[in-house]
Amino acid sequence: MRSGVFMMDAHHYSNELSAIINYGSVKDAYQKFKKKIENLNQEKLIIIYGAGIRGTDLKHFLEMFSIKVNVFFDKKAEQIKQVEDIPVVLPESLVLSDKEKSEAFVFNAVNDGDDVVINNYLMDLGYKRLSSISEWWFFNCWVSKEYLFKMQEKEQF
Repeated sequence: MRSGVFMMDAHHYSNELSAIINYGSVKDAYQKFKKKIENLNQEKLIIIYGAGIRGTDLKHFLEMFSIKVNVFFDKKAEQIKQVEDIPVVLPESLVLSDKEKSEAFVFNAVNDGDDVVINNYLMDLGYKRLSSISEWWFFNCWVSKEYLFKMQEKEQF
């Protein structure tokens, strides 16, 4: 072993990561995230604006929590047509009542768009309940459903 070099093993890094994960701010973020997921399970109509990589990733993420996406919106709907088993349509072509539009939950998952412009466009169409994917991405980046439940069982969250 070289002088002055301290070799860390995987167990040490695992313990360090656990200490970071257990900080109060992350616990608070987890509790907010958990509440959002519970609320989403009550939604009747879930729409993702953006049928690209981020939208598809979001669909898979929501499916881990048994949340079904009903439809994708995308300006390239005529070329895409569907993502896996979910139809892709132009936002203005989906026929919904004003009440259904105001109750639908719409995620903005566009990579290359301006959130404000897209959200204003959706609001002009009558959609009131909008959420940016960035509000949900924190846990999606590194935590699985199983990990969250395992941590909760250990009362770490």
